[in-house]
Amino acid sequence: MHKNEEEETTISTKITQMDETVKRLEEETIKIENESKIVEKSTTSESAKKVTETIKNIKHIKEEKTKNALKDKISMLMSLLENK
Repeated sequence: MHKNEEEETTISTKITQMDETVKRLEEETIKIENESKIVEKSTTSESAKKVTETIKNIKHIKEEKTKNALKDKISMLMSLLENK
């Protein structure tokens, strides 16, 4: 009978240890999930910044091309007027 009590105690101790291990693993999992959310947000933010910057650059280039084309047309028209 004493041996059964020892086995029960051993089993109970192992269950308690396993419960503690599971709790620690759950806490670690939560920490890792939170860290991954932070990394995901910062990555998304960086990507959005890069896209916005690229769009601004494209707009600027387009505006410059339009300006230059208009300047060239104005110069051409002015030279035509001067020649007449």
